[in-house]
Parts: sequence; C-alpha cells; structure tokens
Amino acid sequence: FPVTIGPSQICLNDTVLFSVAAVTGATNYLWSFPSGSTILSGSGSDSILVRLGQNSGTVSVVAQNGCGNSSTVNLPVLVANPDSTFTVNPQSISINTQAVFSALQTGASYAWTFSSGTPGSSTQAAPVVSWSQAGSYNVVLNVTLYPGCFSSSTQSITVNACPPPLQSTATFSYTGSVQTWTVPVCATSVRIQVSGGQGGKYRDWE
Repeated sequence: FPVTIGPSQICLNDTVLFSVAAVTGATNYLWSFPSGSTILSGSGSDSILVRLGQNSGTVSVVAQNGCGNSSTVNLPVLVANPDSTFTVNPQSISINTQAVFSALQTGASYAWTFSSGTPGSSTQAAPVVSWSQAGSYNVVLNVTLYPGCFSSSTQSITVNACPPPLQSTATFSYTGSVQTWTVPVCATSVRIQVSGGQGGKYRDWE
C-alpha cells in the first residue's frame, strides 16, 4: 500500500501530514519517523500529523490487525535547514571601497538588501558592494532553498570615513629646488627624517 501524502523534502520544524491508502481489515497503523519528530495527531491511524525535527531519515508505516502485520512502506525524507548567515571582506569597510558579502549557504536562491549601498540589492551568492557615506547600515540576506523553506538574517555594517591606518614612505633627493608632497587623506601624523650632505646625522620632526 503506497504512501499517498507526504513530501520527501521538508523544511526544519515543518508540520506535515502523512497518510496511506486504508488497508481492509487493518485496526492500527504503526508509524516511525526520524529522531526529533513530534506526532501531533492521528497516532495509530492511516493519516498522521507530524512536526519534523532537524534530522533527515525515513518515514515508515506498517498496517496491523489481529492476524499480523503488512509489509513496511518506507519514504525517505530530507529535512532542510536553510542558513542565512554571511561574511564580509574586508571586515573594516571604508567609503568608496568595495566589500564582498558571501552567503554561507550553497545551492540556494539569495535576496540581499544593502541600505544606502551600491548596489542596493542583489540575487548573487557573493555580491560586491560599496558605500559613499560613512555610517551604520543594515544588510539583510534572505536565503530560500525551495518554496516555503527560507531563512533571513540582518547585520549592521559600519562604514568608516577613512581606511585603516597604513604606513607609507616617500623619499626626496636634493634637487636645488622646492619639492612638494601631498599628505594622504585621513593621515593624522607625519614623521620627517632629514639628513645633511655626506651622510650626516638626520633629525626627526613629527
């Protein structure tokens, strides 16, 4: 006797109805589900309502009466657990620089929203985004494995006006004329080392 109702692909914590064609003379139906499942109603009948836990496995049913048991009917079920967490690289983001957002879930549909970002949304697994103004912005990811099986998460992203501090060096040789150097944007200090002719000692200014 076939299992007539019961999806083989189930989302975590879904409530699912399983049933079999009624067997003439059967007085009881013995069901078995993957561990972590909870029978909500219909125990012992040909139609049973179950909340599946996080474990995939096999749904089995046997029809019984005083004369014995029928053969066992098995239905493999896959319990999906969509993961909407994501990473960002670099972790410290500054204005007008590109950041790569990567979903940890593979093989899904993705719907990103980037508050005030460029672009403002994406359906890629690893979109590249930038911001033109400093501030805190929400990034939302919705991950869908199949219709009705989805997960959503939100992270607050801080965008800095200046990039992380870097050390850079500029060397000037004597030319007999004035030389100029432009201080990098966001620099907070400059150290100058000056030495005289013939390798004399240098002096520091900050």
